[in-house]
Amino acid sequence: MNRDKNFFVFCCCLSLLLYLQCARAEVKPDVDQPVRLHRTVTRLTTFAYTEAEIRRQMEKIFLQRPGRIVMVSRFGEIPAGMGLAATSESNRQSLVLLWEAQIALTEPSDCEFGINRPDLPWAIFLNGEYLHGWQSSKLSGQNQLFTPALPLTAGKHTLQLVAVRKISEELPTLRWRKNG
Repeated sequence: MNRDKNFFVFCCCLSLLLYLQCARAEVKPDVDQPVRLHRTVTRLTTFAYTEAEIRRQMEKIFLQRPGRIVMVSRFGEIPAGMGLAATSESNRQSLVLLWEAQIALTEPSDCEFGINRPDLPWAIFLNGEYLHGWQSSKLSGQNQLFTPALPLTAGKHTLQLVAVRKISEELPTLRWRKNG
């Protein structure tokens, strides 16, 4: 029990350290920024549908199964050492992924955010606010989805992508673009 508690405290401290490094880093506009990836494996039979359900489910999953945290070069990337396969299909385990990065704008801009795999369960958050989720793309039947343009102020913004994939499914990639 004590060993588990120590491991949990260690994981919390490591997460805090990575967060502080990302928050302190100077974010340069129009340059690829490091992306923080939090990955875990858990048993899921269904995925949350509404924003509140997604938030509760992700909080519960990452609290119960801390998983691993690494820095990668872009959204949709997993280091080879982490592996892609969740586990065997017989036990219904899924790979739960949370990518987080800072984007910087030198001037106010209208931006769109999109994903290339709208058929997988996913959600996009900007500055902690829910932007879009997989349920809206399932309804429209689109292969690639972009959110409506959002007016953003100049400065740093935190962009997050939560995704769940099963065995042999391709990873989603988050895309964003400035309009005008």
